[in-house]
Amino acid sequence: MTRLFLGILFLTFAHTWVGLINSHAQAPTIPHDWKTVSACQIRFSTPKDLKNQNVRGIDSCYAEFRNSKMRLTIDSGSWGGVFTRTQTNLDFKEEFIDIDGKKAQVVTYKDAQSNSSRKFVAGFYVALYESPDKEKQPSAFLYMTARVKSEKELEVAKQIFRSIRFDAYRPFTIEQ
Repeated sequence: MTRLFLGILFLTFAHTWVGLINSHAQAPTIPHDWKTVSACQIRFSTPKDLKNQNVRGIDSCYAEFRNSKMRLTIDSGSWGGVFTRTQTNLDFKEEFIDIDGKKAQVVTYKDAQSNSSRKFVAGFYVALYESPDKEKQPSAFLYMTARVKSEKELEVAKQIFRSIRFDAYRPFTIEQ
């Protein structure tokens, strides 16, 4: 009887240990030299040299960050829909992941139409708020797009996406 009890206790401990290791492995790993920034009711981590360009949107919350390798844009407002594959989106890859409790779409592709040196694109889309009555309050959506020079840099963009944390939603207002 004691052996059975010890065997069950060992299996319970081993199962808990494996579960802790797996849940820790799925947590976003952010390099120690990155910084945390805030824009459009989200917080996220970026490389230190990715600088805020201090731009403003007209009818939505818009932010832009740049360094020599990446142009990261955020656009959040009352319109939205998932990224879709087109003929000019080469090597289009799509996945849906859970980010801070919300289901988000993450895509990567090569933009065959772009004249820019930043032809590789990583995109992030999430519904911030689904309105039960769109007549009184519109829904709110957030897009984050990273344009980079090399396919290798797409992984940096995906690390940024995985670091996103959402602030409590409040309707956007545009100051005049």
